[in-house]
Amino acid sequence: MSYEIIGYGAITIGAISLTPQIFQTIKTKKVRDINIYFLIISIISDFFYFLYSILSKNDFMFYSMFPPVLSHVTMLFLWFLYNKNNIENNIENNIENNIEIIII
Repeated sequence: MSYEIIGYGAITIGAISLTPQIFQTIKTKKVRDINIYFLIISIISDFFYFLYSILSKNDFMFYSMFPPVLSHVTMLFLWFLYNKNNIENNIENNIENNIEIIII
């Protein structure tokens, strides 16, 4: 029974591990310091955990992967959403700066 408590503790910590980063990203709308490769590797790892849990018929592992997967996918979505906005803003700023240089 005690090992199950450790497992549930691991699920809880895994579920909330990216929550502070998700809230910070939503609050600041900045993803400049988020490494996209970390997110991609995490999602690939999640996929292999799911695959292993299905092949080994380990229901506990299967269901315990949902919270971390949700966090990783949410961060990936936010990265694309806010990185796109940053790229568009940078392009607009560069165009405005170039126009100002040409005018001056």
